Order: sequence, then C-alpha cells, then structure tokens
Amino acid sequence: MADTAAEAEEKFIAEAKTRVSFVRQTGDALSRDTTVTQLVERMITHLRATVDDPDSPVRPQTIDRYENTVAILRGDYAGGKYPTIGDYPLSEVTEDLVHEWLWDVSVIGPSMGAQCRSAMLRAFDLAKDRGVRLWPVNPAKEAKLKRAPRHIARALTVEERERIIGNVTAWQTPRKRTDLLSIVRMLADTGMRPGEALALRWEDVDLTGAKATVTVSGTVVELKGKRADGKGIRRQPFGKSDAAYRTLTLSSEATTRLLERRVSASSYLVFPNDVGGVLSLRNIGTRWRKARGAEFDGVTLYDLRRTVATELDRKYGPAAAAAQLGHTSPAITGRHYIERATVVGDFTDALGTLR
Repeated sequence: MADTAAEAEEKFIAEAKTRVSFVRQTGDALSRDTTVTQLVERMITHLRATVDDPDSPVRPQTIDRYENTVAILRGDYAGGKYPTIGDYPLSEVTEDLVHEWLWDVSVIGPSMGAQCRSAMLRAFDLAKDRGVRLWPVNPAKEAKLKRAPRHIARALTVEERERIIGNVTAWQTPRKRTDLLSIVRMLADTGMRPGEALALRWEDVDLTGAKATVTVSGTVVELKGKRADGKGIRRQPFGKSDAAYRTLTLSSEATTRLLERRVSASSYLVFPNDVGGVLSLRNIGTRWRKARGAEFDGVTLYDLRRTVATELDRKYGPAAAAAQLGHTSPAITGRHYIERATVVGDFTDALGTLR
C-alpha cells in the first residue's frame, strides 16, 4: 500500500512502464484470456531476454529445459504421453487443476514433474507481476510431486576402481581420438563433475607449487541453437553453484599425468576434442558405457564422484567431502553421494546371552 496519493501515482507509473516494456518484448500483453501455454511461452521469452544479465536468476540450460514444459502443454512431447492443461485460459485455472496436472506428470516422469513445477512457478509469478491476479497464492506453490526412487549412493572398492580403469585402458587404443582414460582418471582422482573436467583450461592448472592444483571455474553445457549464435556445446564460465568454484589439490600421480600432458598440449583446454575444442558430454557418456566393461553395467561417471566423496567422508568427515565436490551443504553430499552402512541398533544385551 502507498502512504500518499503521490506515492500511489508513482507506483502506478512504474508498473505501467514495466508492463509496456514486457508487451514490446513479447508482442502481446497477459490477460485472463491468455492460455497456460501462452503464459509459459512468454515467461521463457522474458527469461531469454534477461539471461545475459549477471543477476539473472536462471541459467540458459534451465530455460532450454522449460521448453519441454511448453511441448507438454501443447501435447506434442514424447508422443503425447503426458496430460496437458495448455489450452485452459488463466481465468479457468485453479490451484486444484494445477496440482492434479503436476502430480500426473510426475507419476509418468518424476524429473519432468519437477521441471514443470519450476516452470509453472515462474510463469504464474510473471502473470501476477503483469497484473493477472487471479489467485491468492501461486497455484503451483504447494503442489505435491511423486518423487523418483531414491538413488542409494554406492562407492566403488579400490579393486573395482582399478578394474574399471583397466577396462578403459584396454579400450583406449591409439585409434580412439577421445582421451577417455585421462578424463576418467581425473574424475577418479578429484571427484569433479564430468562437465567440470571437460571445462578445465591450462590456465586453471598450477603445476609450479609444492603440490599441484586445479581450479574449477566452469563447466560444459549444451544449449539449444546454433554454435554461430553462441549455442550448442560450449564452455560455461561458471559452475552449478557458487560452491562449484574451488581449487583442488592433486595427488602426485595426477600431477605427473598432467605434466606429461602439458608437454604436448596444443589447445587451451586440458581435455579437448580432436580439433582443440570443447568435448561433448553426451559423447563422453557413450564412450564410457562402451569402455567400462560389461561387469560394470550401470556404473556411471558420477559413481567415481560418489567414491571420492565416501573416501573423504570416512577419513575427514562430510564437510571435507562437500568442499571437494563443490556442494553448498554437507547434507547434499551425505544424501546423494556418500555410501552409508545401515545402522541396525544396539542389541548387545540380547547377544550377550548367546554363549
């Protein structure tokens, strides 16, 4: 509420300017008759117009994922297997409708349900900001989703890790242009995210100190669009969160491997593709599945990360593991990355009688 008529007028003018700016940007205003699909499309347009702003709340790849919500709302995603409320005008949208739709989407695909909820939260917030105030609270705010089965973190044993590296070594013949072996060893040594390892530049590596270090300062992403427009596979100069920006100390073995690699390096990247550019995460994943060996079907590159986290937790505690992995909280590391034994309780009183 404005305290004076002058303040009320000033607020009204500011809001009007904002709405005019948005209309120019999207080509149309929002109203009660705007459909849900149109609302989400305009939310995406608005985000793309501001994504290059350093203070933008979203990353380009997040906006790309929001496009999946539009496809679902149109009924043309994954052969139309998801339900849709895209044709509903906002005037007919209720909290129950949104909640039921998001639940149904999450039952089919838990991760897709979470993506759609995130997109709808932003879309309905935008509608409110643009003067469409039809709901007391954001209709997606309290929506419940079916969660995916929890992944139980499993750390590889020392023997398993060595066998996997042996399998990758056997796969890595001279004719293989992608140096998967060196990437796998870096992940096993440091617990980096795969995209972080592919984004490493030689300027991020310090081999001159008493102990060598690497600074994780970016990641590899794949954005929808043409490479000429700055899209496609690219190095993103920041990580998943502020905690992702970190300096890691290397073991002597990892240092030796990087020193040998530095001698013949011809790219600014530590692990480039065959023409010196950025490697594709998808291609690395495909090669990993071929190279890891049949006995390790189901073991992912992220399991190397979980192995590092578990080893550090057992020796130094969860805070050290979280710092190494670039997590904002040890709770995240403990929930998803550290292998935990089941605590069965203290039954010694009963067991003591079995003699």
